[in-house]
Amino acid sequence: IDGIYLPHSGYDNNDEIEFVLDTQLPNICYTAQAPIINIDQIKKVITVQIFATKKTIDDCASENQNQPYVFPVHYSESFKIGKLIEGEYSILFGSAEKNKAVFIVSKPSQNNIDENIYAPVGQVFIPELINEKDEAQVIITGVINNSCLTLQEKNIKVIPQGDVFVILPIMNFSSSSYCQSINRPFQLIISLGRLPIGRYLVHTRSMSGQSFNRLFSLSKLNPTDSEFPR
Repeated sequence: IDGIYLPHSGYDNNDEIEFVLDTQLPNICYTAQAPIINIDQIKKVITVQIFATKKTIDDCASENQNQPYVFPVHYSESFKIGKLIEGEYSILFGSAEKNKAVFIVSKPSQNNIDENIYAPVGQVFIPELINEKDEAQVIITGVINNSCLTLQEKNIKVIPQGDVFVILPIMNFSSSSYCQSINRPFQLIISLGRLPIGRYLVHTRSMSGQSFNRLFSLSKLNPTDSEFPR
């Protein structure tokens, strides 16, 4: 496992905790299996292991593999681990001390599930690989179906947390008028600025307790590194 990504703070004990596992399979002969996740809520330690199955086709059985069987394959996926009691947790994914992700679960600030109403996000897009000289931009789209709910750019919060950017598209609710069911699409383009070379996660909250997680990398690219179908 190359990394475990999730917001380092902002979770309550009534939130569904979710993390993104990031790794590489040896080559196209391997298929990732469901990870083994052990949760110790007393010690506040979570351990994660992942395994892969090798395909039985002839090309994969050969030890003298030719291209494209010699190149690693990137693999990442989100996994939900449910609700946790309050405290500071460590997710361990390797033998080295640095191979861990730390996050905090707090008590809710109010009795309700969440004091904010988030936009009904449908899609979140950011290029998977971005030139270090370019700004990292996130595109968020969705459909609002209530005339009393509005989304204003000034209410979009972007919270940097190290290698994680938490985006909170907070909506305004106006009860001064009769609410109608009217579909209104929205699109947001949010700049994260120019970032150092590295691997990052965009975690975007959505209505009904949902969230979208997108991993991306900043790297030094040449103009000829991009490839598009012709």
